[in-house]
Amino acid sequence: MSSEYTNLARTFLTLMFTAIMFNIVFLSQSASAAPARIIERDSLDDLALTKRYKPGWCGLHFVQYQKNEGPGPARNDYRFTITIKDAAGAVVGGTGNLPMPIYQSSNLPGALPYSLVMTPGNVDSDPLRFAYAGQSWSSSDGTCSVGIYDRGSRQGDCGFTC
Repeated sequence: MSSEYTNLARTFLTLMFTAIMFNIVFLSQSASAAPARIIERDSLDDLALTKRYKPGWCGLHFVQYQKNEGPGPARNDYRFTITIKDAAGAVVGGTGNLPMPIYQSSNLPGALPYSLVMTPGNVDSDPLRFAYAGQSWSSSDGTCSVGIYDRGSRQGDCGFTC
């Protein structure tokens, strides 16, 4: 197997494992919580969840700090500042100064109905990998526009269907 295929398979397995673990944790927390409230279909428009984002073509902006650069104490990991926007351009999620070990997937916080997952590579030239609601893409496949590293960081913008 080629190294790129091996890395792609490893990333896919990591994303699948993360999704399975998230579901296990979520379901175990749900089982111990109060019984779910039954919601009439007509009342869905009143729920905050349905009004927190506008579906369509969403975007994310990231700043990736090189290892041993940028703010914060996690000097051996990449760190990210991320902004997630909905189809109307409203900020619906993101995080500041998030440390991420190589090949470790993270669910990005936000108001989207599914988790947006991001996985950094091993070295600065490796693309970032993303997954959302059955879609997957990388920062190098044309879905994203990414700048070069300048003073220890690079920035990029990606789009995805949400």
